[in-house]
Amino acid sequence: MMWALGFTGVTVIGLAVLSVALFLTLTLVEGFMKVLPSQSKIAGADPGSFGWAFALAAGVALVTTAGVAMLTGCTAARRWPPALQGLAAAAVAALLSLVVLLLRLGLDPVGFLTALVT
Repeated sequence: MMWALGFTGVTVIGLAVLSVALFLTLTLVEGFMKVLPSQSKIAGADPGSFGWAFALAAGVALVTTAGVAMLTGCTAARRWPPALQGLAAAAVAALLSLVVLLLRLGLDPVGFLTALVT
């Protein structure tokens, strides 16, 4: 369980960095769109929504990690080394919390992850 919480700490730091990066990107795009005359409008960057999205995603990461770490004791993964069990629990929690963060911000998680891969 301690390995899982340690890996989740890294996940929460990554979520914070991603949240700040998305906020800065949206702010820069919003400023760019104000300079150029165009017909398209984008939503403004509200720091409060990014804060709530991060808080929700961090909570989901912690709860999911604890739940998955407890479940690994009831599966075949109980024979794995504790570090590998923690890594698996944190990986599941990281993916779920990333999806929660993106959905809360109104972004399509599948499109976002596809854009990262390609």
